[in-house]
Amino acid sequence: MNATMIDTEVRDYLAEVREHLSDLPDDELDDLTIDLEAHLVEVHAEAGAPLTARLGSPSAYAAELRASAGFDRLRPSRPALGARMAARSRELFAHPAAVRARDAWSSFRPVWVAIRGWLLVATWLVVSGDAMPFQIFPIPHIGSTLIGIAAVALATALSYAAAGRAGEHSRWRTADVGFTAAVAFLLLVALTSGAVLARPNGFVVQGPSEDEILANYPLAGASNIFAYDLEGNPLDAVLLYDQDGNPIDLHPWYDPAGEEVRFLEDRFGEPVKNAYPVQQFRFTPIVDEETGAEIDAAYEPVPPPRVPLPDVASRPDPAPRTEEPAAEPTRPTGR
Repeated sequence: MNATMIDTEVRDYLAEVREHLSDLPDDELDDLTIDLEAHLVEVHAEAGAPLTARLGSPSAYAAELRASAGFDRLRPSRPALGARMAARSRELFAHPAAVRARDAWSSFRPVWVAIRGWLLVATWLVVSGDAMPFQIFPIPHIGSTLIGIAAVALATALSYAAAGRAGEHSRWRTADVGFTAAVAFLLLVALTSGAVLARPNGFVVQGPSEDEILANYPLAGASNIFAYDLEGNPLDAVLLYDQDGNPIDLHPWYDPAGEEVRFLEDRFGEPVKNAYPVQQFRFTPIVDEETGAEIDAAYEPVPPPRVPLPDVASRPDPAPRTEEPAAEPTRPTGR
């Protein structure tokens, strides 16, 4: 136990003893306790344990001093509830388990101060819903890797400043505690919400499952579109657009080197990916019958599906537009 903790325990013990003797006249109280602090320091140094283990509680020790001085006829005053709670807190604080926990935290605290800036930035990105907060782990990606590095550097600098000046001013001490509380809160939210999945390249926010996507957006599972007229005749090279005029592209990650899909091409050789149906091929491995090894592969065109056609009598006419008669011009009236 270091000297600071010994001095603190001695001062607290002496203060409680004086409080239990506070009903005595000031001069008598001073006579009883004038050399008590030095005595308590010696006892603590010899015992190497909390003063309560050697001398008993401050109230019991005050009673012994009172009796030895002949003041036992005076009834000692009962400390207030706040004083008793404070004394109990000090006893718990001086417990060996609490001392070991403080020593362990003192060893780990420099590491915590160093990493909590990074944790603040990373957990904030995860909780805020960023689906890919890391492109190069462990550097957070905030628009770019450079901004992520700057954000972590700033948060780490603030972490060191708050920790280093916590003993100088109450505002820095509040900032230090607040910094730790913010990181702990964000970690708790990220872990208890089940939104974090550990992957080699960082954190990924879970989204809806594939079944949920297909149930709500059936076109999300489509790889081709076949169009027919009302007589059941297949239509070829039909250009499809959405309500905003954007091409409907079922293959946004199309690889030109692949062999499963072929698109129509424009005059510049670029694929027209909203022209349907797309020419698709099915991969079929060719296996050696004797060895069972795959020796080649064949690509067969995928035939169009057989679909039921609705019995539509005729196309409905568009709703007629009703035009309001033009208002007659108003003639000016004179007086």
